[in-house]
Amino acid sequence: MEKRDIAFKRLFPTIQLGDRPIRNLEWPELQTQKKDATAAMKRYLDKLDKAGDDYEMNEAEQEACRMLEDMLTSLDREMNERLESGNKGPRPVRIGGNGKTRNATRTGGELRSGEVGLRPEELFGPGDMGPYQSRDDFYAHVLANQAPEARNMVEGIGTQGGFTVPSQLHREILNSVYEESVTVPFLRQFRMDSLSLAIPMWDSEDRSQGGIASFEGQWIAEATDADIKTPKLRLVTLTAHKMMVLTRVSRECINDSLTLGQQLQPTLVRSLAYTLDAAIIGGSGVGRPLGIINSPSRIQVARAVANQISYTDICNLYVRLHPGFLKGARWLVSPSAVAQLLQIADAGNNNLWVPAAGPAIPPTLLGLPVGISEKCSALGSEGDIILCNLGQYAFGLREDFIVERSDSAYFASDQVAFRCVCRCDGHALMDAPITPVSGSTLSWAVTLV
Repeated sequence: MEKRDIAFKRLFPTIQLGDRPIRNLEWPELQTQKKDATAAMKRYLDKLDKAGDDYEMNEAEQEACRMLEDMLTSLDREMNERLESGNKGPRPVRIGGNGKTRNATRTGGELRSGEVGLRPEELFGPGDMGPYQSRDDFYAHVLANQAPEARNMVEGIGTQGGFTVPSQLHREILNSVYEESVTVPFLRQFRMDSLSLAIPMWDSEDRSQGGIASFEGQWIAEATDADIKTPKLRLVTLTAHKMMVLTRVSRECINDSLTLGQQLQPTLVRSLAYTLDAAIIGGSGVGRPLGIINSPSRIQVARAVANQISYTDICNLYVRLHPGFLKGARWLVSPSAVAQLLQIADAGNNNLWVPAAGPAIPPTLLGLPVGISEKCSALGSEGDIILCNLGQYAFGLREDFIVERSDSAYFASDQVAFRCVCRCDGHALMDAPITPVSGSTLSWAVTLV
């Protein structure tokens, strides 16, 4: 259990953190949860008042307060949206299939989750600017540290201040991140309405006895009973981890040149894309997503010659990818590996690398698209070239983005610090390579070591 969870249970013992999304709760349950959460926060605020100004919250306590604040914000938003729609009933998001649900009023009738390549509008809805007139108006309020809307009760506690990015701007930022990232647009994406999300999966990696997850077709004679099979299930759990992007802007830049939005948002987008790609490719799984090259379900292939990538290596990578994952598969390569890949040819002296045909058409290797990323490892290390189907990687994202400013962090250099906080998680849907009836193991991701 993480420190924040321990702190939450200690500070708010009457509040239970369940895996059930708020969208799925009945109206009386929403009312009860809001009443209990509000009462718990009030009790804690009273405790802080009695402790006086000398008491300082530690980081775990601050995160616990943020978790309860997020819960209150989500409850308020959910209740308001149901009241506006005239329907107080649950609004479930269907995972998988075509992802459509009739009572997802927030997006005009459709919310989708658990599919590959979802755009932010499909995952969260179209959004709006709330009380702000435009993107520049929002950043102007951030710069002035003044919000046009009423703030919630814990706004003044430690790091609990800040500005919730309006939903329309949130979608704009995410769409830009998708354009910048080499991994995120191709992941299987899930909307996270709570701290964690449990995804049921068939336990189908061991196919040595035939069938998938104990589903096995049988040939039977007339009036003969089929053997009963018990399918195996397991849960893949995503837990929202906090990711922070910190940047600074000089007062001269703020006062004399571009608007804050023009300066801050491009930097924010590039930083988010960089951090997400780095975590999805090589994340440790501790307080962040578990990356491809650390996934227990990846397959490692030994390279023929140290610090090199050869034709034999490319072939060996290709044959260890499960045939069912070829559609949608792609290569991720380090810039330091590109020079060698450009020169690799088959026995007929045909180049394996086909250059990009335009900005929207990437280069290909053995007919599969290539994404070049500095977040891949250096040539000669595991992760310098990866063959994978990113649709087998689950990526969960919370909707809330928070932007905050500080004048004190870089006071000596007369700079203003800004930070963006968002929460997400990700790891492979498979927990082990696939063991087929015959032959070597196969997987959704293959690396060269």
